Order: sequence, then C-alpha cells, then structure tokens
Amino acid sequence: VFAAGTGAGLRLGEVTGRNTKTFTISPQRVSMASGLRFRVDPIGSNRNYLSPRVFPDGAMTVVLNVGSELEQSYITVR
Repeated sequence: VFAAGTGAGLRLGEVTGRNTKTFTISPQRVSMASGLRFRVDPIGSNRNYLSPRVFPDGAMTVVLNVGSELEQSYITVR
C-alpha cells in the first residue's frame, strides 16, 4: 500500500488478505492543494488500484477498503 500526495509515493506497508492494518501519515505529508490518494499493488498481479483523491485535514481518518476484486475497493473519510 502506497500513499501518493505531493512528491514521490510513500510506501506505507503490506497487508495480507482478509486482514486489517492501520497506517499513520503525518499531516505535513498531505497537501490540501493536491490531496491524497492510495495505490494498492497486489503481489503476483499485474493490476493495481488507485483511489480517488481525498482532501482530509489533520483530524480526519481515511479508511481504504480493498475488495477481493480491486473494482470493489473504496475510500471513506470520517
């Protein structure tokens, strides 16, 4: 899982199937001008998922749910 904001993508880490993992991103790494996107690159696949752009402030939680089919993935901000 990678976070893409300003500059180069930031590798957040790995999550195996049917598991939950929490990653923390410093608010300084998120630009309100360009927002934040997530990229998921499943191991052994030539497909990936790029989330829609979100614009969270420092107090918000962004949740990325990756479906068993990448097309079922979605992002929410709360």
